[in-house]
Formats: sequence, C-alpha cells, structure tokens
Amino acid sequence: MTFDSYAYLVLLALTVALFHGLPGRARAPLLLLASITFYAWWNPPYVLLLVGIALLDYVAARRIAATDVPRTRRTWLALSVVGNLGILGFFKYADFVLQNLRWALPAGDALPASLSILLPIGISFHTFQAMSYTVDVYRREAEPAPTFARFFLYVMFFPQLVAGPIERARRLLPQILGVERLGMPRGAWATGTLLVLWGLFQKCALADNLAPVADAVFAEPKAFGGGALALGVVAFAFQIYFDFSGYCDVARGSARLLGIDLVLNFRRPYLATSPTDFWRRWHVSLSEWFRDYVYVPLGGNRRGRARAALNVLVVMGLAGLWHGAAWTFVAWGLYHGALIVLHRLVGPWLPAAPAGWPAALHRGIRVATTFVLVCGGWVLFRAERFADAMTIYRGIGGGALAALSSLDPATWARGGAGLAAAAALLALARIEEARGLAPRLVSTAPGYWAVGTCCAVGIAALAPAAGPSFIYFQF
Repeated sequence: MTFDSYAYLVLLALTVALFHGLPGRARAPLLLLASITFYAWWNPPYVLLLVGIALLDYVAARRIAATDVPRTRRTWLALSVVGNLGILGFFKYADFVLQNLRWALPAGDALPASLSILLPIGISFHTFQAMSYTVDVYRREAEPAPTFARFFLYVMFFPQLVAGPIERARRLLPQILGVERLGMPRGAWATGTLLVLWGLFQKCALADNLAPVADAVFAEPKAFGGGALALGVVAFAFQIYFDFSGYCDVARGSARLLGIDLVLNFRRPYLATSPTDFWRRWHVSLSEWFRDYVYVPLGGNRRGRARAALNVLVVMGLAGLWHGAAWTFVAWGLYHGALIVLHRLVGPWLPAAPAGWPAALHRGIRVATTFVLVCGGWVLFRAERFADAMTIYRGIGGGALAALSSLDPATWARGGAGLAAAAALLALARIEEARGLAPRLVSTAPGYWAVGTCCAVGIAALAPAAGPSFIYFQF
C-alpha cells in the first residue's frame, strides 16, 4: 500500500474517523491494526519479521533499564545492535557481499549469483528507529515502553513506517503512550489535510512528471549530448526531492490528523549555501541519527581536524551504504563527505560579498554553487554503474548539443514543465524562508481553500495514470 493509492486514502479516512469516534482505550489497538494492515498489504509474512525485531529490542531495553551492572547493560545493548544490524545486513546486503566475493575470489564463479532475497520494504528505516530506542534507553535518555504492544505501535506507526522520518523514542514514544488522551490542537485538521494534499501534489504532479526524463537519460546516457544529460540530472535532483519530501509531508499530515506530530525531515535543502548546510536540511532525521549514533561516538570533532575529517568520511560512506547495496551509493556518500571536509577547510577563508554587492546576489551564487555540487553527487546516486556516471560527467563536461531523438517530445515537454514548476516553487520557498508567509496564508479560510484546491486540481490534472513507486521505498 502506497500513499498515492486509493487504498491508503480509504485506510487513512477510516482510521481517522474511528480514532476520534471511539473511546480513548480503543485508540492504540486501532492504530496497531491499521499499521499492520498497511504493511501486510505488501507482504503479510514479513510482519512477523518486524515483530521479531521489535521483540528483541523491547526485551533488551527492559533488561538494560532493570540493572545498573555495566557488563549486563553492554551485553544486552550488543545483542540489540548486532541483532538489528544482522537482520538488516542479511536482507539488504547478502547479495551485495556475494557478488563482491564472486569477483574477488579465484573460485568465485562457483558461488551462486544471487540468493534471491526479497528485501522487506522500509527495513532500513524500521531497523534504525528500533535500534536507536535501545541505545537511548542504555544512555538513560529514554524510558522503556511499559508494554510490548505500545512499543510495537511506536516502531510500526503506519504514516512513517516505510520511509520515515526516523523518529526517536524520547519524542514519539510519549505521544504513543498517551494516545488515549491526544486531542486536536487548533488548526490541526487544516494543516493535516493540507500536508497530505501538498505531499501528494509533490509526488504525483511534480516528481512523477520528472521521472520519465531522468529515467531516459540514466537508462542510456550514451544516447544523449551534454545539454540533455544536464537536464536529466537536474530532473532527477528535483524528482527525488519532491518524491521524498512529498512522502514525508503525507506522513506528517496523516499523523497530525491523528493528533501526533512527526519530525520535519526537509528544510528547503536546495536553498542550502554550503555542503554542510545541505545536510542540515536534507533528510534531517537520518543526518541527525548518524550524527548522534555514529559521528559523536567516533569522537566527532573533539580529537583534532584530521580525525574529524576521517569521522566525516566514515559516517558519509556508511550513510551512502545505508541507501543501497552498491558501490555507487558508497561513492555518493564519500563524495558528500569530501565536500563537507573541504568546506570545513576552506570555508573560513572564502571571501565575503564584495563591497557594493547585494547580499541576495552573494547568497544566490552560494546556493547555485551548492546545488551544482549536489547534482554532481546525484549522478553517482542514480547511475546503475560507474561507467554510466562517467559517461554523464564527460558528456556534461564536453557541452555537446542535446540529442533528443530517442525521447518523444511529449515527455520532454512534460519534464520541462515540471522543471519550470520546480524553479517557481524554489523561488517561493526562498520567499517563504525569509518571510514565513505560509502559516499566515493557510490560517485564513480563503487561503486554506485556495491552497487546498490548487493542490487537488494539480493532482487531478497532472498526475500520470501510473506513476513510479516512491524512490525511498527501496531503502
């Protein structure tokens, strides 16, 4: 079941109606049933896998909280971490390891080409959220859940189950524990509905119309010249943003209709003025997860610049591997790690705006430079092979004229319209960031209905008949 399906809208509507209509004591069982239904719609047997992961972390956290003996606490923490990473590693990386062994070993051809393991949808998000709960209890930053049912609901909460945002126990768990008493703050109905509509508009009207251009270019990069390749890369940059941001907004809107607040996962990332700033804005919940559970334990920036640079590269390499079992993802992570390290080194020496230059112009140059660097990374992220990525880099660098013959004009027109809309929304996002107009706009009845109607009409008019699945479902 996906957010852009009628099945999900029916499930959400029924869950919201029953949630606010039934007695408080029925709310937790209702949400748990809805969450299981949401996941089982894809593959019912894999619900048992999620039960097993949750049971491991629930027991480990209870054991950790019940003792002050350091060795016992570390043992249970290790069991939780190893168990979670072991399950994630088996399902997501077993074939990747097998393929590399076939390549590296002299008798590698004797190994099977694949184990044909079906990757559980959203396993990376689920594992990280479950594992962080145990770590937080170990650090005494969170209290263990009183019952397994409530903890299972915390890790299974359907709006953010499959693709995040990755929540922390200290933030989401208290809301789950107090679900019987949750009310609807003023304006929650309006903002929740608008977030769902806005998220679906981003996915169906924007991302899905950019997808054919990006898919065509990355499927056969040799068929296109530099201009077309650059357009395809930019199309993918906006596709993945609108796809994932749209998912997160639907998740936040769905949760808000149930009286629950989820963390903001995107903060206008393409308005970032540096690589470091980009990762403060893009996939915030994952960035903060790696910061708190990997970067800081490695020493962070407390052991000198060289060690801090190494820590950044390790963290970003792991973040790349988290996204997918391929060396191109690792290279993408290391690329961003190198950008962050380089910015830390040269950032303090970069000149300020020349005298007489408008501040907006200087900021615009920094934003444009950062966007180009980020797009350079998206090539590695999207390409199936390093050879394809190199072809795209060479083609764009050569600046050859675009070859459009292998793509029908309607697809280019649709993608071009999507890019124009993306550019307009980027400009509006900058105005919104500077002046904060959106909350005031939707707080009025005319503004609320105008925005909601535009989103609904845009979805109906622009959504393809069969759009691709959400990109981050594969992670």
